Amino acid sequence: AGDSAAHAAADRARVATVLEWLDGALTSHVWSTEAAGGLLGEVRRDQPRLEHAVTRLEEEHRDLAARVEALRDLLRQGASIEGIAWQARAAQEAFERHGDRSTRLTLDAWNRDLGGDD
Repeated sequence: AGDSAAHAAADRARVATVLEWLDGALTSHVWSTEAAGGLLGEVRRDQPRLEHAVTRLEEEHRDLAARVEALRDLLRQGASIEGIAWQARAAQEAFERHGDRSTRLTLDAWNRDLGGDD
């Protein structure tokens, strides 16, 4: 029983470290893209036709931050690692969708800047 408790504690510590890193990476991403002169501001200014996509990405930033905080809450509340992992997979999918949309926005904006199709 002692070994399994130590193993569970080590798992929880690893999850806490990953969530701390993820929170920092997301905060940095949001700051760099939403700050004055950041990608989203530039696209909003230079490509008004992409306003809806910019707004959606900004909303997703809030959603992703809430997902990370919800995972941290589960960990603090003593949820099982399996339960946290299930929620983490859903968060991972949301991060992946956000990355895909961000890439599409960037390509759409650059395509227009380079004289591509409207």
